[in-house]
Amino acid sequence: MSKRRAILLVCSASLMLVFAVWAVWSAYQPKVGPIGNGPDYRRVWFQFGLHLISAGCFLTLGIHGLYTHWKKNKEEHGETKEE
Repeated sequence: MSKRRAILLVCSASLMLVFAVWAVWSAYQPKVGPIGNGPDYRRVWFQFGLHLISAGCFLTLGIHGLYTHWKKNKEEHGETKEE
């Protein structure tokens, strides 16, 4: 995995987390209109959980990609652990 892809995964995971929290916050804000026009809270929480799971997967893949890229560069430059 390239370094750019790993960074893109980490950035997209953080954006997904921000948008998931924003969606829940927005759903619980008072709205103007008839009482029956409120959001379906089961759907809101289902989407929130789905976004959290996918963001967690993206974050895990991104961190793993950055770690393997760092480890590969370290081996290419001959850096070893000194005891």
